[in-house]
Amino acid sequence: MTQEIASISFKVSTSELEKGSKALNDLQQAASRTDQSVDELNSTFKQSEPAHKAAARAVAQLTKEQKEVVESVKSMNENFSKNAKSLRDEIQAINKAGNASSKFAEILKKPTSTTKTIKLMALTLLL
Repeated sequence: MTQEIASISFKVSTSELEKGSKALNDLQQAASRTDQSVDELNSTFKQSEPAHKAAARAVAQLTKEQKEVVESVKSMNENFSKNAKSLRDEIQAINKAGNASSKFAEILKKPTSTTKTIKLMALTLLL
C-alpha cells in the first residue's frame, strides 16, 4: 500500500494586517505629538497666568480710579455751578448798588472755595 501523505497548507495574507498595524503606529505617533503640543501649550498658559492676573488687577484699579475721577468731576461741576450762581447774584447786587469796584474788592477778599478762575469770570462780567 502506498502511503499517501496528505498535507494541508494555509496561506494567510497578512498584508492588510500589516497596513492596519502601520496605520495604528502612525496614529499613536500623531497622538503622542498632539499630547506633547497640548502639554507645551498648557505650560505656556500657566507661565502667562501671573501676567494675566496682574493685567486684570490693573484694569480693576483703573476702573475704580476712573469712577473716583468721574465723581470728583461731578462734584467740582456742582460746586462750580453753585459758585457761579452765587457770583452772578452778587454781581447783580453790586450793579444794583452802583458802587461796583468797592463791592467787588470785598468779594475778592472773602475766604471762599471759589477759584480764581470764577473770580476772574466775575470780573469779566463786570467789564
